[in-house]
Amino acid sequence: MVKTLQSILDKVPPATVENPALKQEKSKDSQSNPVDSERLEKTSTYRIVAEVPRSVKIQMRERLFRNPDETERTILLKALRAIGFSIEDEHLIDQRKIRTKGA
Repeated sequence: MVKTLQSILDKVPPATVENPALKQEKSKDSQSNPVDSERLEKTSTYRIVAEVPRSVKIQMRERLFRNPDETERTILLKALRAIGFSIEDEHLIDQRKIRTKGA
C-alpha cells in the first residue's frame, strides 16, 4: 500500500513553483550539522515541555516556596548548567523582575 501511494505521489506535480535558491538552501541545511548553535540567536528562547514524576514537581514547588526569587525556569537552567551545559549567567536571572522594572 505504501509503495502504491508513493508511486501516485511521485506522479503528482508540486502545488507550488520550485525556487532554485530555496532548493539550494535546503540542500545546504540538510548537509550541515542539524544543531548549528551559531545560527541560533542568543536572545532567542524556546519552550520545552517535559513530563516529570509527581514527586519532582512537589519538590520544585517546595523549593519555589522557600526561594521566591527562583522560577521553574531558573531551577532547570541551573540543573542543566550543573551537568555541563553552557548557560550564561544572564539566563539565570528571574525574568519577572526585569519585566516589572521596565514597566
